[in-house]
Amino acid sequence: MNPLFSVVIPAFNRASIIGKIIDAILKQSFANWQLIVVDDGSIDNTREVVHTFQDSRIQYFFQHNAGVCAARNRGVQQATGMYIAFVDSDDYVSENWLADFSSAFNQNRYDVVVCKRSLASDLADVANSFLAGAFAIDKKIFEAVGGYDEKIRFGENTELKWRLEEAGARFGSIQDVNLVYDNTSNGGSVNRVNKLNSFLHISEKHHKLFSENKALAQRYYQVAGVDAFRIGRTKLANKLLWQGYTRKPQNIKALARVMLYGMRGVLGTNNPDKK
Repeated sequence: MNPLFSVVIPAFNRASIIGKIIDAILKQSFANWQLIVVDDGSIDNTREVVHTFQDSRIQYFFQHNAGVCAARNRGVQQATGMYIAFVDSDDYVSENWLADFSSAFNQNRYDVVVCKRSLASDLADVANSFLAGAFAIDKKIFEAVGGYDEKIRFGENTELKWRLEEAGARFGSIQDVNLVYDNTSNGGSVNRVNKLNSFLHISEKHHKLFSENKALAQRYYQVAGVDAFRIGRTKLANKLLWQGYTRKPQNIKALARVMLYGMRGVLGTNNPDKK
């Protein structure tokens, strides 16, 4: 019999920490699951750590390094469950994580169910966020919208959510805080180059959304402009900041940001990141 949930964990050199999230899956109060670990080209002993867990529901796959989105898509290709739940190797989930998702799907005709998350650095910081680990999704609709965009290295979950909304997916929510999200790592979320390149791709791909939602576009363009400035791409930074401002020119703060970073560029104080 196929499992109801396929849990997908991408991993890259996570031997020192992946055992914690595997333990959390093994402790789930809901037992009808399979766990798929996709090793995205690790050169440590991630494989050996995963294989220390003797449970037939756990499967391990290795691929040459292709990024987290490719690893998640590979996991879905191997999945036999009706629903997919993604979680990252440095995060943690409650013992009722899958049980609560199951109840929500059983009671309603949802395509996606989202739970609340807290932050590893501040457990009191609770919010609704569309992050890996904070949602479960019907495998059919995930595949129908094309899965994760493998060109994206930052913001991939938000971009997936936009496509699901465009496709008319039915979203449900859980009030329980079932994900502890590690916001202290040095992954793509703190890499300005990844953020900038991902934004440039997303802004072209979702041109219609950015044209219709001026506030959203302004926020994204100005954040990207600051990232470009920080890595020394001053000309691009000025362009992006200006494009962001023109989306809602009545926003004085956006204009001030254009002027501030423009002046810093003239004075040569852009202070590009070293990495």
